[in-house]
Amino acid sequence: MGRFVSSPGVVRTFCTTCGTSLTYATEKRPRDIDVTTMSLDDETMFPPTCEVWESHRVSWEVTDPNRKHYPQEAADA
Repeated sequence: MGRFVSSPGVVRTFCTTCGTSLTYATEKRPRDIDVTTMSLDDETMFPPTCEVWESHRVSWEVTDPNRKHYPQEAADA
């Protein structure tokens, strides 16, 4: 697994063989690590619970009204 600082306070990891993004960690949420769901063997085990950064959503992307929505980073996700 490779790791790099992509911006101040943010560390990302990736597979050194294929380059797939694996995790995202930020100093803003030191107890959390975001895992790239599609990098898991069975992504269906972890369905989405919220939608974040909707302020950056592309116009053709459909949102799920049954999930919590956040215009930017989710504070309680």
